[in-house]
Amino acid sequence: MYVSLRRADTGYHVFAAASLERPSDGVFLRGRVVRGRSPYRLNYGIEAFFAPKERALRLEKHLRNGGTAILMVTASGQAAIKDIVSPAGSE
Repeated sequence: MYVSLRRADTGYHVFAAASLERPSDGVFLRGRVVRGRSPYRLNYGIEAFFAPKERALRLEKHLRNGGTAILMVTASGQAAIKDIVSPAGSE
């Protein structure tokens, strides 16, 4: 499954469309359907982020109110988390 992203006015990339076919251009994520669960879920390979213990504990506390994942995305749609940023003023 492919999820196309578009750049929002905020500067962040947000959901634009989903398709079973790879988009010919633009930024998109390639996900895999997790079967055996209803409703179906998609895994993108970015479901976990590892950090040194002290930072992980701080992030866990601060991310309860949301946060932003900074991703690196390849031309084929594979994504990896580069960093996690907690909301302004919370870290």
